Amino acid sequence: MAQPLPKEDMVITSQLRSRPVPPLDPKQGQILLEGAIAQIHKASQEFLQAVVDAAKMVGGEDDRCIAGISLKTSGPKQEQDLRTVALSDPRSSFTGTELPLLECPSSLLPEGQEVILLHRPQSSFVHFLPDDRPIEELLMVPFGSGSDRGGVLWLAAYGEHRFHQGQADLLVLLAKQGGLIHKSAREREYLAELVQRTDRSTLLDQLPIGIAKLDQEYRYTYLNDQAIASLHIRPEELLGRSVWEVYPTVAGTFVEDAYRSAMEDRVVNSIELYFEPVETWFDVEAHPAEDGGIVVFFYNADQRKRSESELSSLLESAERQRRYYTTILTTTPDFAYIWGADYTFLYANKALLDLYGLTEEEYVGHSFRDVGYPEWHARMHEQEMDEVIRTGKPLRGKIPFQAKGGSGIYDYIFMPVFGPDGKVEAIAGTTRDVTALERSAETLKEADKRKDEFLAVLAHELRNPLAPLRSGVDLLREDTSPEVLQQAQDIMSRQIAHMVHLVDDLLDLSRVNRGAIELRKAPISLRDVLDLALETVRPLIQDRKHHLHLELGGSSLTVNGDITRLAQVFSNLLNNAAKYTEPGGDITVRVLQQDGTATITISDSGIGIDQQDLAKVFEMFAQVDRKSDRAKGGLGIGLNIVQRLVKMHGGTITAASEGIGKGSDFTITLPLEEQEVSSPQTAPKAKTAIQPLRILIVDDNVDAAFVLSMLLKRLGHEVHATHGGEQAIEVMEGFKPEVVFLDIGMPGMDGYEVCRRMRRLPDTEGCRIVALTGWGQEEDKARTKEAGFDEHLVKPTDKGTILRLLAEFSAQRG
Repeated sequence: MAQPLPKEDMVITSQLRSRPVPPLDPKQGQILLEGAIAQIHKASQEFLQAVVDAAKMVGGEDDRCIAGISLKTSGPKQEQDLRTVALSDPRSSFTGTELPLLECPSSLLPEGQEVILLHRPQSSFVHFLPDDRPIEELLMVPFGSGSDRGGVLWLAAYGEHRFHQGQADLLVLLAKQGGLIHKSAREREYLAELVQRTDRSTLLDQLPIGIAKLDQEYRYTYLNDQAIASLHIRPEELLGRSVWEVYPTVAGTFVEDAYRSAMEDRVVNSIELYFEPVETWFDVEAHPAEDGGIVVFFYNADQRKRSESELSSLLESAERQRRYYTTILTTTPDFAYIWGADYTFLYANKALLDLYGLTEEEYVGHSFRDVGYPEWHARMHEQEMDEVIRTGKPLRGKIPFQAKGGSGIYDYIFMPVFGPDGKVEAIAGTTRDVTALERSAETLKEADKRKDEFLAVLAHELRNPLAPLRSGVDLLREDTSPEVLQQAQDIMSRQIAHMVHLVDDLLDLSRVNRGAIELRKAPISLRDVLDLALETVRPLIQDRKHHLHLELGGSSLTVNGDITRLAQVFSNLLNNAAKYTEPGGDITVRVLQQDGTATITISDSGIGIDQQDLAKVFEMFAQVDRKSDRAKGGLGIGLNIVQRLVKMHGGTITAASEGIGKGSDFTITLPLEEQEVSSPQTAPKAKTAIQPLRILIVDDNVDAAFVLSMLLKRLGHEVHATHGGEQAIEVMEGFKPEVVFLDIGMPGMDGYEVCRRMRRLPDTEGCRIVALTGWGQEEDKARTKEAGFDEHLVKPTDKGTILRLLAEFSAQRG
């Protein structure tokens, strides 16, 4: 007797749903069933053989599967045995073998379950289907359920063959219908046996079908036991009464037509009837009788109707899946297709047909060359198909393509379609237009290249000022004479200013990209803007001995803008003109008024711009090929910032040049403003004499804190420096500073928290707390204000700004 088995060791029914199901012919089940039904009039054993042959076709036509029917029988001691009564290979000596039920895999089939899939059943059921080849999978469904001859219809697979849900559904359908037909065949054989040993009345009462005799007036004259049981009525309620009297609802219906035709025309009529009085389906046959009446045979058809309904549902489900797949393949923009092994198309979806401008009839059944593939393209795909057929593995590729309906770059994948014999019988594929994706990748690649170039330039430009700064420090270590000291200070001051300019450019670029720049617009004089810009750049122009020409006839015009940002625009352009013009060259600033706009052109006689570079001078990370570009310095992002700032003011900027060595022109147009310029308010001047203040410096950068402390001490202030938040809070209470310079990005307690805690201390109401930090974005300034800071200074801060701030604090203290 087999030992109890854990389900996970053998029962793998749940895997059926997860396995891929190849396309199924919706009529396949009906074809298999009709093939078996064709044997209905043969002996029950012959019919069983027809059923297993059909089951074998479900598994495949090769020798990797074998099907069989095993029925229950009673052993000598009334124990349940299982007897194999039919095999798809009739030559097998296993046919007729009887085994105890508990030594057969069917003992694992739970009551009421339609299907069970077992993995390697012979590992435990060693006597089941002995064969030299081990069984890999066994698919079983109940056969003849509900009868004393019930059992299983099974399908066994050898080797690597795997069953799927579609095969299980077909096997269930075959078993249900076949079981009913086999039961009827057994009943006919049983009836034939009865005829040999019983009289006629006894025989009719023992028949499993209902029989009723009607005379020429359609009155009941005889009913056998099955008829009485089927109609749920006593014999005395029917005998001697007409059909129409007992069942008035059938009068005038197709039932009356069938009965009268059999009675009057002496023909046999068959009908299908749902008989409402007993809520049962019947197959009814009306036969003319020898005495002029009719004999009515009626068979209970409930099981058949349920099976037909299940078959209809199965076919409807298959048709629904076909519609789903067709809808997906028709609406997808990808090309989907199937090729036969002979290189001809078996299927092409709408997208592919539209590409070639062909109909399905013009495409399916034709080769690559027939539908317009170039010879090289056809030969390449044929070789790829051969490889898929040979290896049984998918293949992927990418190709430039051109057809009647379009062209581009296409990515494709070919997948093998396996037949029942495990060989590749077709190739399915999809192709996707990746032209836009490829172009985007090229664009990103180019942008990444520009970014790398930009970072290289940034590193170069940051090293340029660092070199003289380090040399200046080394020089001061060696020589502190007044002349050397002044020279080193001048050099270091210029280089620090240059580094600050580079950092400001980077910050402006970040702000513009994030949309964080807020323009403070007001009606302003264009002359004021240009004066500010010229004031910034004039030292460089003078140093290089350029000839500056100003044609400012329209400079009294008014525009609506942010004076700081517009001055930044023009100073950037003037700075470029000065850098890229050889010493002694010409720079011209010209202002004109035209059609409600102001046109400002900055021209130079410098090195010029190559024609092919004009289109990209304003691009991010782009640097035009100027021979002296590296020598002049710069990150190549200034013009991009300029263009965006001009656009934010509603204007435009263009670049023009006749070529290398012929100078360049940058022209800006800005909309004019009709409002008058408001008088600028003069900022209050700081007092020259600053009263000594108690100042606390909090910065984790020891060098920065020390230098600022030394500077403030030389200016006469009382200074205390700390390097952490907790220490600053402790010093605060005893020192009681009037001004605190506080760093933000410190380890442990950051500057925001330090400021909040300082504000909670007693006697700090008059203390001015200044953020001195490298964080200079607008949101950073908003956070410091929210935390309780009075001012926000961005590192590096020049001495003049600190003095101005201290003068204001001193004046407010009074």
